[in-house]
Amino acid sequence: MGTPRTKAPAAASASPSAPASVPPAAPATSLASSLASGAPSTATSAASGRPIDTARLKSALKVTALLVQKLGDDYLPFFMRLETELAKHEAKEAARARVQKVLEDG
Repeated sequence: MGTPRTKAPAAASASPSAPASVPPAAPATSLASSLASGAPSTATSAASGRPIDTARLKSALKVTALLVQKLGDDYLPFFMRLETELAKHEAKEAARARVQKVLEDG
């Protein structure tokens, strides 16, 4: 007979503690730094590339509120962060409106 066959090593696979469906890590840029630029069209979602606006922040806040209600306080930090980001975004929009008014009034 010939030499015994050994099983070939498995290809690099995910570790047992990390499920295969874990998405890649998010980019290092945060929503806050994206919004800090001042121009309304420059803050975009890293996932979709769509602009981050008040409507999207309010929608995300509502979804996160439902998560807190259904799944518990583990999601509360996300809710609080979205509240903060929405307040910052609305403050910038209000400031831009005041700037425009000053420019129009001369």
